[in-house]
This record gives sequence, C-alpha cells and structure tokens, in this order.
Amino acid sequence: MLLSSRLRRAVTLFETYLHKPASEWEWGYRWANPSCSACICSNENGAIDEAREYLRPATFGNRREIFVGFLVDHQLYEEVLPLTQCGGYLSAKHDVVYAKTEYGDMQLFALAQPSKPAHVIIRSADRFLVVAAEPTLESYRVPVRIIREILLRQAQKDGGLFLHAAAVCRDGRAAVILGDSGAGKTTTTWALSRYAGFSYIANDRCVVNGTQQNARVMTWPLSIRLGRGLVQAESSAFSDWQFRRAPAESLLRRTTTPEWGEREKYEVTPRELEVLTDSNSTFEADIGWVILAQLTADGAPLEMTPLSNRDAALSIRRAITEPSDPDYLRGWLDQRTESDEEVFERIEAVTGSLACLSAFTLRGDANELLARTAEVAKQLVSSSA
Repeated sequence: MLLSSRLRRAVTLFETYLHKPASEWEWGYRWANPSCSACICSNENGAIDEAREYLRPATFGNRREIFVGFLVDHQLYEEVLPLTQCGGYLSAKHDVVYAKTEYGDMQLFALAQPSKPAHVIIRSADRFLVVAAEPTLESYRVPVRIIREILLRQAQKDGGLFLHAAAVCRDGRAAVILGDSGAGKTTTTWALSRYAGFSYIANDRCVVNGTQQNARVMTWPLSIRLGRGLVQAESSAFSDWQFRRAPAESLLRRTTTPEWGEREKYEVTPRELEVLTDSNSTFEADIGWVILAQLTADGAPLEMTPLSNRDAALSIRRAITEPSDPDYLRGWLDQRTESDEEVFERIEAVTGSLACLSAFTLRGDANELLARTAEVAKQLVSSSA
C-alpha cells in the first residue's frame, strides 16, 4: 500500500512536470538538426547553459521534437529512487548503468553508480523529466546526454551510420578526419578551425549518411579533449582561459615534457572551441574530403599525400562503429529497428560513397601542422577545384 500511494503521488507529479508548458519554466533553450528538434526547460539556469555549450549552433526545425525538463529536488529524488528498483539494469554507455522500471506508458531510469551524479529520468514517449539530487555541473549535462542519445538513434533510423571521426567544413564542403585514437584527429580539427577558416562539425564521433551520389556528415555533441602538448603549443589561445570543465589536479601538476598519446587531457565544449579558435559551428555538410590523420611528436616533416580508394575504404570501414559502438553501445532510450544485416549493407554503401572522394594521408609532426595549416587547406581545396 505504501508503494502504491507513493507511486500515485509520483505519477501525478511526473505528469504535471512532463506536460508543463515551456512558458511556465524559468529558462529554456531550443535546438534542431536534420534528425530531430529539442526543447530543454528548467528552473536551473546551469542546465540551460550546458545545452548552449554543446548543442551548436542554435537552430529551429520541424522534425520529431524532444522535450526535456530538468529540476533539482533531493526529496523527490529520494522518493522516486525506490520505484526504479523493481526492474532490470541496462548499460547506457560502457561506464554508465541505469536501473530501469516501467509503469504503464512511463519509463523510469535511475543511475546505478554512486560515483556519478545522482539522478532519475522519467520518460513518457518523447517527453523526459530529469530529477537531480544536487545542482552539479555533471547533473546539468544529463539533458544534453538524453538529446544526444535520441539524436543518434533517430539519425540511424534515417539511414545514418556512427563514425569514429572528426569533421570540419568550409564553403559548404566537409572534411571527415579519420585515425586511430591518438592519431591527431583533434589536433587536425583544431588547426583547420583556427588557422584555415573551417567551421567545427564534430570531434571523435559523427554521423554519416551516404549514397552513390553524395555523402553528408552530421554533428554529434561531445566535449573536445585536448592534449597537454596542443594546449602548450597554442598557449596564446589559452592565456587566462578558465576551462568550463576543470582539468584534473594531476594534469595541472604535471611539469614534464608532454608525450604524444597521454590519456589525461583538457576538455572544452563545442562553444568553447568556437571562442578559442575564433571559428563557428555548423551541424551538417556535404562531405568533400577524407583525411587519415597520422600525426606524431617526433619532428617528422609534414606531408599530405593522396590516399588510394582501396586504402580510403579500409580506413572508413575501420572507423564505422556499427552495429554496436564500443563506448555508446546499441542504444538505451531508443533502439535501432534494422537488423545487423541491413546495417552491414548500409556500411558498404557509405564506404563506397566516401572512398570515391578526394582522400589524403596527413603525416608528420603535429607542431608542423599548426605552423603550416594554410598549406594543408590549400591542397584540400585545390583537389576538388
């Protein structure tokens, strides 16, 4: 009986917040891209600030609309938490696990790890309510993570594929930057954004959609992780800079010469990247070039050489993280409806489309790239003239 009365109170309150008009919340932010549009509302300005930092640029659309309400209420969180313990568990990411319970047309998710910001998520169709226990920066990011998840799964349903790659664009044409972890994708993204007039699309993960006629790349909002060496080499950009996400104390204490591939890194949001590189963001563009980054820190001369269609296809295939991404898995709020066989057929189509574009291998010392980015950009542009 106690659980039943608690459940009734909770459901009534959930319904009130889930259907509360946007005009009745203190703060709000709208964003859209080709796959979906989103409205985030909260009485905590911090949650809206985080949305502005990651969901770039701010645009409007008429696609599937996702509503996310965010509130901080420790008492409500404590009341709701027991209701989520009646179901099973699911992995939202390789290191994020939720307890999930269903009540009628509502789904309740409670974070199951004490090391993460305590919160529950209530879902009814495409309307979400996040109840956080405390007003922390990490909890403020939960609405962005919900929208990011829905965006990815909707883009996949629309024919897109998840790619371990970065992307920038200039004059309506995008360069997709491939490479293993630590190969210099982020450094290349930074250099082209800061020194060659490219706009930022994505870093580390993006969504691609291709046919035999053309291929497009779309943003997927993530923080941008910058190595110690890049931050030191570009010290003029970081003078007196206050990172929104505070660097680890162990990173700040390090005084040794930076080594290529260090795991501890600084993090900036897409909006911070815009400010630091004096550039803009865009959410999608036709793909014009493929770059395979193979940067080092050994003083090697910089060279950008053509990449054969065969080698480009192999690199693209390695970068496609389908049907299950090693970090972001197969989905937890939305599930893919296609079979793995259908996904593999799409991989072949996208690989063929991208492999026919102008493709290059970018080798050499990362500092050389920072000094000669204009030459790299000129070679890219002239290859498609």
